[in-house]
Amino acid sequence: MFGQAKKHLQEAKITYWQHFKFANSISLSLICAVMCLVVHSIFPNLFTTTGSDILKSIIKKINDNTLGEVDG
Repeated sequence: MFGQAKKHLQEAKITYWQHFKFANSISLSLICAVMCLVVHSIFPNLFTTTGSDILKSIIKKINDNTLGEVDG
């Protein structure tokens, strides 16, 4: 398991902490999107574009980030 993790980090040219920071920022954004979408499913007039806006932002962040360029 650790060998695969090390290989992944080497291929991405990032440190463990850079990866940790990036992955957790995506995770927190996803949690926010889920909460907005749950509320929106009950009250369609609330958060009408918030969930999809967050998801678009995540996709952009992933596409714009060759993980080797993540701030550490």
